[in-house]
Amino acid sequence: MYIPRGPERVKAIVPDFHALAPDQQAKVAKNLAQLWENFLGVFGGLSGFWASPLEEQKACMVKLEAAVQRLEPHKRSVTGFQYVTIELMRLYLAFLFVGRTDTLAVELGALVVPLIDRGRLMAATSQEVAL
Repeated sequence: MYIPRGPERVKAIVPDFHALAPDQQAKVAKNLAQLWENFLGVFGGLSGFWASPLEEQKACMVKLEAAVQRLEPHKRSVTGFQYVTIELMRLYLAFLFVGRTDTLAVELGALVVPLIDRGRLMAATSQEVAL
């Protein structure tokens, strides 16, 4: 079972997100939606993730963690939205996986879920315009 690195990560990433410029926050939303769609494509959802072999679960989380570590030094740059995106997804999945329902988990979900919805809407709108 994967355990997130700790509550301090959520306490850090939420302000990191809010510190981004609005266009960078929009990029986070769009990228989170893409990551979530990819997750759904691979696992079919959380139940599929939980039902998958532990090795597959760990591999998913290890990939996200590796990306976070690779991007963290650049979190204050123009590409900082990439770090924020991956870290939000990693923490969100980790908290869902372990079944956390405390205030911190709720705060994280209250940020991530609307961002995914916003990113989906942005993608749908841009596809409609492109037609």
